[in-house]
Amino acid sequence: MFFAEVIVRNSAIAALVYFLSMVLPERKEDPPGIYEKHVQEMYDYIVVGAGSAGSIVATRLSEDYENSVLLLEAGKSDLEPDDVTQIPSLWYSLIGSEKDWGYHSVPQKYSHFAYKNERSYIAQGKVLGGSSSINSINILRGSRNNYDQWKQEGAFGWGYDDVLPYFRKLENATETSYKDSCN
Repeated sequence: MFFAEVIVRNSAIAALVYFLSMVLPERKEDPPGIYEKHVQEMYDYIVVGAGSAGSIVATRLSEDYENSVLLLEAGKSDLEPDDVTQIPSLWYSLIGSEKDWGYHSVPQKYSHFAYKNERSYIAQGKVLGGSSSINSINILRGSRNNYDQWKQEGAFGWGYDDVLPYFRKLENATETSYKDSCN
């Protein structure tokens, strides 16, 4: 990439971030003392990874106040107001950053011939929110065959027709508050 392109791209990003910081509503602050809680010697549950799934699992487990839950995340927080993860259109600037694990696939035998060593880059979020924080808020339903195979193998309730209503609900979410989204 030419030096001038880098300057123009970074200037455009900086201008967009500044503009959005002036226009977007202020983010809520974290509750006081949330990061000062002491680590206990034992927990009922330890959830590793504060991505989409890990955060939801930890939240659901902690709904029972009898449970002690520890949620571990190797990456940084994305809760700073000026964090690039808060601007979906800047997702590409997070690829290869400190908020990305930087994985590559194993060499592929039947594909990726144009790639160096027949390996592709696999962006995976190393940040609170996981890959959802670095993928421009894209979602993918997955293959009908995979879900139906899970159901055939005994994961009842996980067939494609079983999970389809939840995908549709997610894809049509227009509420700004999700407090009642489980109904």
